[in-house]
Amino acid sequence: MPVALAAAPTLADYAKGLADYEAGRYADAAREFHNQARAGDTAAQFALGVLYDLGRGVRQDHALAGTLYQRAANAGLAAAQNNLGRMQLVGKGSPQNAYRAARWFRQAADQKLAQAQFNLGLLYARGLGVSQNPGQAVKWYRLAATQGETQSQFALGRLLATGKGRIRDLSGALEWLRKAAAKGHGPAQDLLGRMHERGTGVARDRAKAQTWYRKSADAGTAAGQYHLAILYLDRRGVAASPEKAVPWLRKAAVQGHAQAQVRLGVLYAEGSGIPRDDIEAAEWFRKAAHQGEVAAQINLGHMYAAGRGVAKNFATAVEWYRRATDSINAPRPSPPLALDDVAMADRFLSLKIASSLPRAAKITAPAPAPKPAPAAAAKTAPVAKSAPVAKAAAPKVPAVKPVPAKKQAAKARPKKRPVVRRLPPRKPNRVAKAPPAPAPAKKTTTTNAKKPPVAAKKTPAPSDDNPPNDLVAEVQTILDELGYKPGPIDGNMSLRVRVAIRAFESDHGLQSTGKVTVKLFQALTAAKKAGRTKSAIRRKS
Repeated sequence: MPVALAAAPTLADYAKGLADYEAGRYADAAREFHNQARAGDTAAQFALGVLYDLGRGVRQDHALAGTLYQRAANAGLAAAQNNLGRMQLVGKGSPQNAYRAARWFRQAADQKLAQAQFNLGLLYARGLGVSQNPGQAVKWYRLAATQGETQSQFALGRLLATGKGRIRDLSGALEWLRKAAAKGHGPAQDLLGRMHERGTGVARDRAKAQTWYRKSADAGTAAGQYHLAILYLDRRGVAASPEKAVPWLRKAAVQGHAQAQVRLGVLYAEGSGIPRDDIEAAEWFRKAAHQGEVAAQINLGHMYAAGRGVAKNFATAVEWYRRATDSINAPRPSPPLALDDVAMADRFLSLKIASSLPRAAKITAPAPAPKPAPAAAAKTAPVAKSAPVAKAAAPKVPAVKPVPAKKQAAKARPKKRPVVRRLPPRKPNRVAKAPPAPAPAKKTTTTNAKKPPVAAKKTPAPSDDNPPNDLVAEVQTILDELGYKPGPIDGNMSLRVRVAIRAFESDHGLQSTGKVTVKLFQALTAAKKAGRTKSAIRRKS
């Protein structure tokens, strides 16, 4: 009995998959798209890639999504090229490669895909995979923004507001930011609030700033929540209300906003608007300090030095002070890109466009789980002995040319094994032995009495009179940079170091002690940050 073969997927099958997806039946849509993707349908491969990328109707699998995008991208589909570049830029489902991502974005951007134009502008703005070029970033952002792409409207407005030279255009920045803010874009609303608060490009109006901050905060933007809380705390054009500020500050801090974490820690440490809690203050300072926030690192050092909310530990306090000094001098790197930072093309193709696409390479993907049959139908439906097997159209295999008889006979002959000559074993090199060393002369002792054990020297605990060597070395370094000449930086508390400390204390109105204390270290750090050298101070006096 001949086996019935299933017909090749048609445009009607793709239409059914679209209808299932729009109705929220993601599993059914995945099954429809799966059959078409295996047969090489470009639109179905892209659609199935989106489902695996987002985890809708199937288990999320970035690697399989990248493979599906690759097949559709090779066929010239702009949306697949954009999504493939997105995964390569972040390193999800594909090895991270910003250069390849830039090539895919450019191919899709040349086809006027708005998401790809935004992503290409993002690469030019950050210098990823291409040379950093703000002018090119503005060009690609503008092309995407004119198509109504919200992320591009915000990015273009921000770049025009904060750019330098010819890039800066405050009136254009306000225009694009307002378009993005009208669509509920939280970061755009926050930036508009800051421009009204500072009077950048518009008249200063803190009431309007509060309105924009509130919209941004309601949208869940951490920066908007933080700036709204600061308005309430610092009496910037609104009535001071710590009770209103603390909830917004906490929401921003929970989202990881470092400045909000510092300010919330300060409120807990001072007991302003909330009950004083040193443990909570130290915890919020710690979270912000690990993000490189200088104020949090200094405050955490104060907490360890005073033993507030944490066990008193002078060495740990010094370590956080040192980190704060390093953070001041070191530039803060840009945060790495996440998938949400890169625009994704997730809108499926229409039937008209799908019908005009070229066929893509066939791919074998794991089929989604079959839909279980209803129990009532299982009782009445007859069971066939051999169910027909559904097969996709097999690819054409080129005819194989016959092999001549001489070549077949040559292949049939057994190959001769090469003759291997066995070499005699190599004799080990003889090494001349050194003559035995003469036996040491025996010491003659007059008495057999044992010497008393030597008591181990106790290392004195660190204190103001005996500070740790690493702290002394740090103080010597700062004193030397300020021009007080403490001598060699060796970590030893010498007389020359004490004289330099007394000179610094005298110039800065501190009590003359000549000792290394927390107060001295804080004053040294502040003087270094402000550039108050010895010569500058004495020139003023």
